[in-house]
Amino acid sequence: MITSPGQDQAIPLKLKFVAPQDDHAKQDGELAAATRWLQCEDQGLAAHHVTILGEDLYSHPPFCEMVKAKNKHFILVCKPEQANIRT
Repeated sequence: MITSPGQDQAIPLKLKFVAPQDDHAKQDGELAAATRWLQCEDQGLAAHHVTILGEDLYSHPPFCEMVKAKNKHFILVCKPEQANIRT
């Protein structure tokens, strides 16, 4: 969903469902669905200053690097015990 401070309207985005992919019997997870969504929606979001919001599930380096490579900002939360702090 796209929204902006001070606006009373929001724009829904196309969904990517958690479902079996590429002839696999087992369904994939939320992270795989988010990755597919980001790859599909990247062109439509390119002209906008987008910030991706997410929970602990998305707070790991490969996903963060992919978001950065697409020139997007992100705010992802994580549990303190799972934080990977680099100095």
